[in-house]
Amino acid sequence: MDRKTVEMYRLALFGRMVMGVAHEVDNHLSVVLGFSELIRMTSSNERKVADGAGKILSAGERTAAIIRNFSNYVRPHEPSMEPYSPVEMIPEILTFAKYDLGRNGVVITAPSSVPPGHIRGD
Repeated sequence: MDRKTVEMYRLALFGRMVMGVAHEVDNHLSVVLGFSELIRMTSSNERKVADGAGKILSAGERTAAIIRNFSNYVRPHEPSMEPYSPVEMIPEILTFAKYDLGRNGVVITAPSSVPPGHIRGD
């Protein structure tokens, strides 16, 4: 096999692995989110409990968004050129970059301003 074929196979395998992990994590995460919402709703008189449940819910929702982003990224699809606003894409790009680079202590911040306009890409 040539190097390009091996690399394509590895990427496809990685994509299937990410989709499997995302599915499993999402199943358990739905339990965490559901029960934290239930705790928050039923503990209105106990502020500390409600605040703690809100923090669990918030962290779970952020985790679910990361899983969705990874799943969307690796899901096979036909290339489709679409207009994108760099302003709208920066948060998603930073999500991926922070995960990867953050493990090595790299801190990324969003630019203070981005020129308006659109670009086309897949």
